[in-house]
Amino acid sequence: MPGNSNNNKGGGSKIDGVYSNLRDRILAGEYAVGVRLPTEAELEQIFGVSRGTVRYALSRLDADGLIYRKRSSGSYVSPRSKVRRVIVVTNYPSDAAPNDFGQMYGAHIFGLGMNARLVEDDCNCFRMTISFDKYLAIYNGLHLVYRDVAAVIFFRRIDPLHESAKYLRKHQIPFLFYGSGEYDLTDVENHLTYDYRELFDLAVGCLLEHGHHEIAYVHDNSPPARIEMLEKLLGERKDVARSAAFHVNGLSVENVRLEFKGFSAVFCLTDRVALKVVNTLVLAGVKVPEDVSVVSIDNYPVCENAIVPITSVDIPLKDDGLACMRFVDDTVNGKPAKLPKRSKVSLVMRETVRRKSAAHK
Repeated sequence: MPGNSNNNKGGGSKIDGVYSNLRDRILAGEYAVGVRLPTEAELEQIFGVSRGTVRYALSRLDADGLIYRKRSSGSYVSPRSKVRRVIVVTNYPSDAAPNDFGQMYGAHIFGLGMNARLVEDDCNCFRMTISFDKYLAIYNGLHLVYRDVAAVIFFRRIDPLHESAKYLRKHQIPFLFYGSGEYDLTDVENHLTYDYRELFDLAVGCLLEHGHHEIAYVHDNSPPARIEMLEKLLGERKDVARSAAFHVNGLSVENVRLEFKGFSAVFCLTDRVALKVVNTLVLAGVKVPEDVSVVSIDNYPVCENAIVPITSVDIPLKDDGLACMRFVDDTVNGKPAKLPKRSKVSLVMRETVRRKSAAHK
């Protein structure tokens, strides 16, 4: 019964239940284009919820372009209801820590890029972002996770792709991977990746170009293979006179001067790390960039708004989200589809990098 999906506590979950049920039935064709949905009063009875809950759910369907409303007449299924659902599988749980920049910025910015395609008139897809582990636990089976799905984008997470690939191929559901190229993508035909070696080259090269040959690098539980890649790069660069690794949790206002003694620059492997490093240095009385230069990777909005705006290597998530959505939309509609293989990363200079002063030489 339709109402069974809505026996949840809390207004938010009730709205989600009504919205999801109606959305799925529209996409499945149970409500055809031009058909009037049940009235608000009828939906109240069907789902056993309040009129306010029904109205919120209908507003979301309207915002998705799945229905349109006529005054004093009701809600009707719009031509855009032939929309195909695209699932974005993220590597971030919905209850991620408040300081998880990937959750706060990464998936969101990528989604903004996708939205730029979704609002175009000839697009008949809409996206739904999920945390794979939680979704699988709720629906208990890939056949339910991917029910009525036209395509899947795996965002920065390779393990659910490997878990899902056989099912998706069997049911001819196109999919692609977006994220780091350090994973084995031999069997993944469609992917758009960025290369950490290129990211590291840009960050380290920036410091070397500004005369910094003694470089500390700071991480926060980065994958061992990624740290090994950086260490190998630093070892290969003959102009790097000295380097050393630090974990961000080991740095404090009390010890940061001593830890970074002899280093004129710090390379942070993420913006979250860079924000903490810059704040810690400033609180310890170390001038950035006069005493120590800092560079990082990601270029999330926090860089521009930091106490000292942070120089960072930009991964163009918004542009890449748009490229992925264009590819998916063209693919599911039988049009020629082309996906770039490599993300166009670049260095964004701000105030945390300055040429090494004579005092450091």
